[in-house]
Amino acid sequence: MHLGANTPKLTIAQADAMIDELTDFLKLVGSCFDSIDRDENGKQRDTITSDEDHQLMDLMNFMSRITRAIRETAALRASL
Repeated sequence: MHLGANTPKLTIAQADAMIDELTDFLKLVGSCFDSIDRDENGKQRDTITSDEDHQLMDLMNFMSRITRAIRETAALRASL
């Protein structure tokens, strides 16, 4: 479904707030990705378990969806 399909008319301030909220959420998800992918020294791990690999793939898919929502919200904001 398209982000703007059922979205009532937004103000520029509301669209900016949505973009900020989505960006903060993307940063949070990214930190989860980093906590799985990196060791305690911040270096990328040489090996990960199969479960961790699945978690990383799920997070990457989720990050892609959030990024798309940011892009769609930015397009809505540009049209205001």
